[in-house]
Amino acid sequence: MFWRLIDPEHPMYDPVLAEQYGDSILKVYQRADDLVGRVMNEIMRDGDNLIVMSDHGFQTWRKCVNLNRWLEDNGYLARNRNLLGSIMPSAVGELFDPSSQFFQWVDWSGTQAYALGLGQIYLNLDGREAQGIVTDAEKSALIDEIIAGLLTMTDPETGERVILNAYRGDVIYHGDSMEYAPDIVVGFMPGYRVSWQTTLGVSATDLIEVNNKKWSGDHCSTDRSTCIGVLFSTIPITVEDPELIDLTPSMLSTFGIEKPSRCDGRVIF
Repeated sequence: MFWRLIDPEHPMYDPVLAEQYGDSILKVYQRADDLVGRVMNEIMRDGDNLIVMSDHGFQTWRKCVNLNRWLEDNGYLARNRNLLGSIMPSAVGELFDPSSQFFQWVDWSGTQAYALGLGQIYLNLDGREAQGIVTDAEKSALIDEIIAGLLTMTDPETGERVILNAYRGDVIYHGDSMEYAPDIVVGFMPGYRVSWQTTLGVSATDLIEVNNKKWSGDHCSTDRSTCIGVLFSTIPITVEDPELIDLTPSMLSTFGIEKPSRCDGRVIF
C-alpha cells in the first residue's frame, strides 16, 4: 500500500503523503533488522544457526495487463456471441453466484487458450478441459506460438515492452501434479502486473489499464529475475546462486537429515 509513495512515477504517487509516509517501508525493514540483531545478541547460543530469508522480492505496480484481452484480440480465445446481456463478472462474489459459472462468456468451441490466476495461461486441451479442442499433437507448437506473441506485446501508450519472459509449464514444473500446472507462466517487466480481471478469469475492454489503486506494489507475475528475494545465514553459503527450493534440503541437512527423494533443491550450506 505504501509502495506508491517511494515511486514518483506511480500514477497514485502523492508528494504530500510521500513526505509524511515515504519512509514507512524503510522503517518496517529497520524494525525487522533490529529484531534479527536482538535474536543474535540475546537469544542465540553457541552452536545455534540463524537463517533469514524471503520467498520473493517486490516491485512497483503501475499498470495492469489483461491477458484474456490479448488472447481474444489475437484469436486464441473466442467470446460466446449467442448469450444476451452482460455476463462478464466484475467481482469475486459474482463468480460464486449459483446462476453463473467461471468463463460463462467463453465460446469453448473456438478457444485455444485462456488466462486464469496470477499470470498463468492454460490451453483448452482435449481430454483435460471439458470442451477442449487442442490436441496433444498441437500442444507444443501452440505454446511456442503464444509465447512468441506475448514477447512482442507493447504498451500502446509508451511503446514499452510489457513482458520480459514467458515460460513453458512443462519446462519449469515437474512431478505428480502436472495435470494442474499452467501451460505458460508470464513474467512481466517492472511496473506491470497481471490485472485483477485476469486473476478472476474474465476479460476487459483494454489490454493495459492504469493501476489507480492504493495496492501499488506487488510480486505476483513479475518476472523472477527482477523480483529476487534475500537470504542471510550465519552458516556459510557454498553456492553463488541459491534458490528458494534449496532451503528445505539445506535446513534438513543442518539436522543431519537427508532430503526425501521427492524433494527438489540442493544443500547450499
